[in-house]
Amino acid sequence: MQKQGQCGAYRLFKLGKGVGNTFSHDYKKLERDLHIVNHDYADLINKNSVINGSLYEYDEKSSKLYWEKKPYRDVKEFTEFEEVKSEEVESEIETLRAEYLLLSGKKAHHLWKEEKLTELIEELKK
Repeated sequence: MQKQGQCGAYRLFKLGKGVGNTFSHDYKKLERDLHIVNHDYADLINKNSVINGSLYEYDEKSSKLYWEKKPYRDVKEFTEFEEVKSEEVESEIETLRAEYLLLSGKKAHHLWKEEKLTELIEELKK
């Protein structure tokens, strides 16, 4: 593994507990995705990884992109969400609550949703 320059792209992992007060390389959990770290610092942390529980993994492909001044992280595309028409839903629930109040004489529970209210109103109309 040829390391170029002083820094490179690394992923930081937290290690699982081993025997006693040590950490094991058998279980790794991603703590931080690709970021730029000095090679000497990453080597020092990796040398003591059994004690400190942290492990840096070098990503050669991303480091090469970093040194070519290109984006080295994966570009994520986000989809746009549909807008929820909560005002219409809220007004429907409010009308159902008012109808329940007229039929039963009691206030509807604040956690009851549309299905529950319609079911109770149908029972009261029978």
